[in-house]
Amino acid sequence: MTLTDNTGNVIWTGAMVGSPLGFDIYLALGIFTTSTILFRADTGNIEVTP
Repeated sequence: MTLTDNTGNVIWTGAMVGSPLGFDIYLALGIFTTSTILFRADTGNIEVTP
């Protein structure tokens, strides 16, 4: 998975590790100060909190 800013600059690249239901494996640790991002493997959704 690769995260970019609005101009296309790469901010983070890493493995898209799937979190099972009931357990969170956060992606891009240290990039966000108040938000989290994870990939929910069971549903195929990317979840972002505030």
